[in-house]
Amino acid sequence: MIMSEKILEVKHLGKAFGSNQVLRDIDFSVSAGDVSCIIGPSGSGKSTLLRCLNMLETPSGGEINLNLITNIAPIISATPMIRHSGLWMKPAKM
Repeated sequence: MIMSEKILEVKHLGKAFGSNQVLRDIDFSVSAGDVSCIIGPSGSGKSTLLRCLNMLETPSGGEINLNLITNIAPIISATPMIRHSGLWMKPAKM
């Protein structure tokens, strides 16, 4: 089996809204050709994670590494990530 290049790597990602710690120490990676899903109960932080990955929310801590761009979290313009990702919110009554 050939090792695929990591195209996204998240290390120790955190996000807090005031005293509410929504994401805590999130680690994962995605390799070229992977198809990934984020599942979990309502209120578990799925949307917040995706919003952080797309820089629609600023993470409180950790690193987001996209291809060879290290730690895009502090970068204001995350155009490369937004161009290559999709965010679909399911209707509330679904």
